[in-house]
Parts: sequence; structure tokens; C-alpha cells
Amino acid sequence: MNLKIKWRAVSLLLVLLLLIGAAQSATAPQIRALQPDASALFIENVGQFQDARFYARVAGRDVWLTQDGLWITAKAADGQIVHRKVRFPDANPSPRLEPFDRRETIVNYFRTSDPRNWHTGIPTWGGVRYVGLYPGVDVEISGVRGQLVWRMVCQTACPAIRAQITDGDTTTAPTLDANFTPLFAKPDAPRVPHNDASGLIYSSYFGGSENEGVYAIAADADGAAYVTGQTFSTDLPVTPGVVDPDTSGNEAFIAKIAPDGASLVYLTYLGGSDAQGGVGVDVGAGIAVDAEGAAHVAGWTNSADFPVTANAFQSHLHLSGTNPDAFVAVLSPDGTSLRYATYLGGSNDDRIGYFKEGNPIAVGADGAIYVVGTTFSPDFPFTPNAFDPTYNQYPDAFVTAFEPDGALRYSTFLGGSDSNDFGVGIAVAADGAAYAVGKTNSVDFPVTTSAFQSNLHDLYADDGFLTVLTPDGSALRYSTYFGGAGGDDKLYGVAVGSDGAAYVAGTTYAYDLPVTPGVHKPLSPNAYSGDAFVAVLDPGRSAAASLRCATYLGGETDRDQGHDLALNAEGDITLTGWTRSSDLPITPDAVQPTIAEYWDAFVAVLSPDCRDLRYASYLGGDNGDSGYAVAIGPDGGAYVAGTTYSNRFPTTGDAFQPNFGGGSTDGFVARIRIEAWGAVSGQARDGDGHPLAGIVITANGIYSATTAADGSYTIAYLPPGTYTLTPGSGYLWTPEARAVTVPPDATGQDFVGRNIVKTVTPSAYRGTLMMGDRLTYTVQMVFPDEAARSFYDAIPTHTTYVPGSLSAPVGV
Repeated sequence: MNLKIKWRAVSLLLVLLLLIGAAQSATAPQIRALQPDASALFIENVGQFQDARFYARVAGRDVWLTQDGLWITAKAADGQIVHRKVRFPDANPSPRLEPFDRRETIVNYFRTSDPRNWHTGIPTWGGVRYVGLYPGVDVEISGVRGQLVWRMVCQTACPAIRAQITDGDTTTAPTLDANFTPLFAKPDAPRVPHNDASGLIYSSYFGGSENEGVYAIAADADGAAYVTGQTFSTDLPVTPGVVDPDTSGNEAFIAKIAPDGASLVYLTYLGGSDAQGGVGVDVGAGIAVDAEGAAHVAGWTNSADFPVTANAFQSHLHLSGTNPDAFVAVLSPDGTSLRYATYLGGSNDDRIGYFKEGNPIAVGADGAIYVVGTTFSPDFPFTPNAFDPTYNQYPDAFVTAFEPDGALRYSTFLGGSDSNDFGVGIAVAADGAAYAVGKTNSVDFPVTTSAFQSNLHDLYADDGFLTVLTPDGSALRYSTYFGGAGGDDKLYGVAVGSDGAAYVAGTTYAYDLPVTPGVHKPLSPNAYSGDAFVAVLDPGRSAAASLRCATYLGGETDRDQGHDLALNAEGDITLTGWTRSSDLPITPDAVQPTIAEYWDAFVAVLSPDCRDLRYASYLGGDNGDSGYAVAIGPDGGAYVAGTTYSNRFPTTGDAFQPNFGGGSTDGFVARIRIEAWGAVSGQARDGDGHPLAGIVITANGIYSATTAADGSYTIAYLPPGTYTLTPGSGYLWTPEARAVTVPPDATGQDFVGRNIVKTVTPSAYRGTLMMGDRLTYTVQMVFPDEAARSFYDAIPTHTTYVPGSLSAPVGV
């Protein structure tokens, strides 16, 4: 009998016992479908109470929620029953109370023997929201681990408010009220606001009663998100009919989340037990989704009974102590079956996802599966045509490609003679070339003659590496070190542009990273403590020209770490990681403009040339929060996943899990709408329709473009907003200015320029002008219209005395 069946049986027994005692209890609720949950249950008043709208039992205290506050009843140290009221000063006296996070638990009240006093089937909730408690501010009340938690949800910035505990009309200092203050978790710490208007589509915790981490994320064409990671919880909300509904407590998980974030399409565990029958360790480290919606997952496991399919390339775990093997698995689109699953490894430690950063799996256009990882096994499987069939030194990186049917396309080692080659992230080009990144300390890591950086910078520090394999895995198309001389450099994330360029991201501790001119952040004063970075390399160019751009990214005050990146259709680079810097450069449309506490996850978008910061936002709560993975949705927005220690991570009320689950860490998943930057374009012509070249068109006096020979212009990469376009001087323009809003792109922003024709005719030329001679010019002005004429006064007569003799040709 599994845990869930046992608990259901206990629930039914509890219901029977409560029904027997119903006549003796006038107030105690009867609970059906009870489930193990550390969160408080808020019971709706459907007539079983007199005044309160909701009731909860928290840490042995009765909590009653009314429109104007919360009443708490408890027994004091002397045995007396005392009452306190929690209120929010200067609040709306009539907010709307709205429950959220509906629970499975149903409550029944049986008062007296008269059925007219019975109330059955009463719903319960995870919390109650006071809607409109302040202008633009809602306050949510929930309960976790014996404490009430209140948090603000704000449309813009949250005001500084503090809940007050009162007895009657007298305010009692919370620090002196030992009976009640511990009931509230940090009552003076408001929830970090998120700006719904600027694009937080949803944000949710992901976890059960123990620890979780979400390490990879992908998105499909419909906007659904797919995540994987590791869980220690036995009570994740698995969905019916999935591959693995039960767990021993330390397994990988795979979930598909609806586009609006309000529900789980499916959630399954994935793992098994170790060779001794104990708890196996299974970690999901990478995920990709194909056009059909099938999730492809990679990670590592030491479970001897990990679920593999009949067509598995490797059907058994290579046992050597507790050493794990890598695994690759493919789920059906509905999550109910395994299409393919295999171990991958040798006799020692082999892992896909040795680190949590980056995404180590990709799916090619033909359905082939590509993975990158790290091996300590000399007998790791390789193919005869592999670029490097020889194990170099532990550990080595490896790159393996599977055919769509699961057969091995190729498998190769990748490393040098030193013991520090780790494969972290992978992407695949349209022609099947694999782009792998990681870190190395090998002086003889294999590089190509076209490498941007041919040598390891520092024998005592790591450099990143980028390696591009030919589609059959038999040779290197391009391979280079990447880093500085001042400290460790790690490449974690990689993506391939439509032109074959490699976009990479990671973390550097080097002060001399090879940044390029004009980029977003050319210097890093805090690189010694860590800074994120982004670079774009072109494998198709010569060594000197193969670095298109590189920039640091982070604040100036503390540590910043880059973990993963993704590209949108325009080539913009979206990066996630975590930061301790309170001065991270943030854009006005950020969902969270300030750092919360300790360290926060961040999301940043750079232009393809590494110059413009198009979007940047913190994302975090009252403890540490790390972004591990990012994906791009069909709307160009960002899907971000990671791990949080925060009880007040900024979630949205309609998310599938708005509250912290338990343990010390939960995963998180957020979808952020990021407005694409826009462009304006048009043409400048004269009154006869001829193009006017060399005219400068400006937008708000900041951005500009010059008209070409055909009169056309384009001002690209405009941040979202409204702009006034004005053409340069020298003409009378129709219209004088144009107002445009981007996005979307604004075309047809034309201007017509009319000039004033001036004809100057001198009097008869006499060769030499003498003192006192008079020279007369006739000026004729032709105006395009009366509006132009009004700009000029009558032309005055000027007399100039020539102080000597000079030659005066026509045109003086």
C-alpha cells in the first residue's frame, strides 16, 4: 500500500470518527479528504459562523478574517482566553475578501442533532486576499509552518505599511505581545512588489513539503512551459496516468505548465532505487521540447531500476560503488508514457548536468538528440568515427548524439590532458552541427587554427571553451578558449543564431575579459568577486575577427553570476542568473525594480551586438533566489526557472502554486512579457517628390538616422515608448514633426521638405572697386507657400564701405 492510499484510508477513518462525535461537538469541523500539508486551511463561512468571512486554525490559535482585520483568539500563560485584532492602518474599511489556492480538503460542520444546523461540503483555501485594501494594493493572508504570512501585491510600488496588533482601540507594541507576535512571519517585511502592468504573466513556486530545485526550462509554440529538476518531496501534485506517480523521495521530475501558469498539464516523477534497494538519486538537468510537444530530458542517476525502454542504447547502470550514469529520456506529449529512455555511461562517474547552470540537451531539426556532459570513465561509450575516441584525463567532457530512433549517431570525448574539462551547455545548428560549451584547465584543449583564443590564460584558473563539431561528430568546425587572465571563466549557456553565430554566457572572475568597443559594460570593477558576461563568436570568420562582441553584465557593488541564455527571433540575448548587486542596471519596465534581500535572480535582454540593455529586472523575495534556466516563448517573452529560499517570492495570485511548499528551498517558474523594441522608418522628399539625402531624423532628440540617397531612413532598436520624430534644418517640413509609439514598428513616417529659392544678381561688373564705390545686388526669393513667406521680413538695404582696392569677382 503506497503512502497516498494509506493516507486516504486514514482520512476516511477520521471522517467516521468525527461523524460519531458530531453530536458532542458544536464547533469542531469534520474534515474529509485530509492531506498532509504544512499550510493552514482557510475555511469559508457559508453560515456556520456569525460574523467572520473566513476561519483558520494556526499554531493553536483561532484566526477569524473580517473586512476590517483579523481577530485572533488564544490561551494566555495564565490560562485566560485573550483576543487580539490585527489591522492595517489607514486601509480601505470595505475591501473585497477573495479566497485563493483552492484545496482538496472539504469541511463539514454538524451542530446539534438538527440537520438544519449542519453545513457540509464547505470549501477550503490556502489563503485569502484583501482586494483593494489600499489604492492599487491587495494584501494576501496565508499560513505556512505555524505562522501567518501577509504580503502585498502591488500594481506599482508597495507603500510602507505595518500590521498593528490591537486590543480594543489601544495599539499594543508587537514586540511586547509575546502571545501573538510570533504568529506573524516578519510582519514588518512587505512582499516585494511586482508590476503586473509591465509584464509578469505568471510567477509560481514549484515544490512540495521538502526541498526542490528547477534546473531547466523549455517552451512550446502554444506558450506552455516544460521544466525538470530534482525533488525530495513525496507529495508533489502528480497528475493522473503519468509515467511515474510515486517516489521514494529523491527523484527527478518533469512537468508541463499551462500557458497562463494557472495549472499543471502534467507532472511526473522520474527515477528509481539504488542497487541495494535504497533511495536512488535522480536529477533532471536539461530539457528540450520538439514541435510535437514531446519533452526530451537529460540528467544523471544512480538508480539501478531507472525506467528504460526496450530500445535503450544502454539498458543497465554501470555499477561502481555509488557512481551515477547519465540518462536521456523522451516523454509522449501527454506525459503518460516513455517513448525512449536510456542510461549513458561507463564504469565511473558520468553526468549530464554536473552543474545546475546551462541546458545540456538539444533537439535537432531532424529529431536527433544532442547531449553534453562530464565523464570520469575511460570506458565511456564512443563511436569509431568520433573526433576524439581517447579518454584524456579525468574528467573529460563528452558530446553524444542519438538518432531519432534512439540509436547512437556519434559519441566523442572532448578535453585535454589536465583534470578539469566539464561539458555544461549545448545547442544545435540547422545543419546538425553541435555547439558545446563548458570550462577547462587543460593547456592542450583541442582548438582550431581559427580560434579566437588559442591558449589557456592561466594554469591555475579555468577558461571557458566553445567547440563546434561537424554534423557527424568526426571533426572540429571551430573550437576556442574564452576568458581573461585574472581568474576563472566559465561558459554555461549557448545558443545558435540564424547565421551560425554562437551566443554564449557565463560567469567570469577576470578583470581583463576580451570585451569589444561600445558594448553595454566594457569594464567590471567587481570581476574578482564575479560578474556575468555575454559574448558572440562567429565560427565562420578568421581568428582575429571571430569575436563579434563581448560585454560584462552586472552591477558595480557586488557579485553577479550568469547561468543561461536564449535568443528571440530578432537575435536579442536573454540572460538569467543571480546577483547580490543593489545597483544592477534596471529598465523602467522591470517587474521588480529593486533587489529584495540577500541575492536575487535576474532577467536581462541585450541587443545582438551586446550594446543596448533592452530589458533588466530583479526577481526575488526575502531570501536567496537563483535563476538557473531561461527559454523564449512564442511571444518573444522570457520563461525563467530556478530555486528560491524565499517565503515571499513574488508570485501571482492565479499561479498554480502561489505559496511556498516547504523544506528550505522550492523551485520557481515565471513567465515575463518583454516588449520587443521597435523601429520607425520613412522617407524625406522635396515638393516635387524627389528624394532628399543627408537629412537627420531624430526621435526625442536621442535616437537618430540619416536619410540615404533615395531619401529613406530607419531608426532601429527603439525601446518601447512614444517618440516625437523631427527632421533636420534647412527646409520647411510638412509635417513639422510626427508622434509614433513602438512597438509595433512604425513605417511610412514620411516628411516633405520645401526650400526657398534665392536668386542673387549683382550690378554690372567693373573689375575694380574703389573707396566709396557702390555695388548693388538684386536678391529674388521664391517661397513655396505663404507659410514660408512669413518666416522672412522685408530685405533691408546694406551699405558696405570698402577700405581699399580689391578685385571683386561676381559672387562676392
